Amino acid sequence: MAAKVRRSAAATGLTFRAWRQRAPIVRAIDHLARGKTIAQAAGMAGFSSTAAFSYAFRQVTGGRPRGLWGGVGELTGKRRKCIPMTP
Repeated sequence: MAAKVRRSAAATGLTFRAWRQRAPIVRAIDHLARGKTIAQAAGMAGFSSTAAFSYAFRQVTGGRPRGLWGGVGELTGKRRKCIPMTP
């Protein structure tokens, strides 16, 4: 099994460490795309908290998870309206 995982990492052109860091983020992004809240996606991807997920997400993508889909209420699961800021 370990050899298969390392081959998968090598096939992406990433080091094993970089691939391992990104894999749960990719799983969480998939859950977010399917309509899960940030808290749900974080838990389903194996993160211990939304804070841990948000930190890892920023490390990998340079942005916040909320920034991708306009913000999902972590407690209610309801979408918040995004109001553009104008100067």
